Amino acid sequence: MITLAAILWAAPAADLNPPRVGHEPPTAADLQGNWRLWFEVRDESALFGAALYIEAADGQWTTIEPEQVAPEWFEVIIPAKGGLRYFFEVFDEHGNGPTRVGSSEVPFVLKAPVGKLPVTRPWNKSVEVTPPKVVVPWWLKPPPRRVVYAALGTAALTGLAYGSWSLLKARPVAKVTLIPIGASESP
Repeated sequence: MITLAAILWAAPAADLNPPRVGHEPPTAADLQGNWRLWFEVRDESALFGAALYIEAADGQWTTIEPEQVAPEWFEVIIPAKGGLRYFFEVFDEHGNGPTRVGSSEVPFVLKAPVGKLPVTRPWNKSVEVTPPKVVVPWWLKPPPRRVVYAALGTAALTGLAYGSWSLLKARPVAKVTLIPIGASESP
């Protein structure tokens, strides 16, 4: 029992998942008038048996071995013509697969090429570096306009009230002396 547990513990975990394939059918031909079919294939194990199947005029499928142009990328270059039907399959070294994009029953069908293919390739994508977000402290940020206008209005009203009070306070107060006039005395 302990021996079996030790063997299972020491045994490497086998790759049980088939490869994952990403593919986008092209719409434009390269400068030489060829289709460039690109397949992104990811797997934890080494790959084998990558093949592109193209339907011939007689309905039979012919096989083309794709070229690995970058890690995880395969490319097939074929003359560009409308109506080309194809599918792609690949296995990993543990026999997982085939993983297919398209099939003989439902293949990709290319339309006539439109435009020219750009020179950049998907495996040469430039990595966009986003600069770190700089957090400006609140005391260095300019205040919103509504706050500025409210502060100016408050200062103006406060100044007006204080000025009015100062003028009224400094004004001399007139003193009036009342002299009683009696009813018996007449002028």
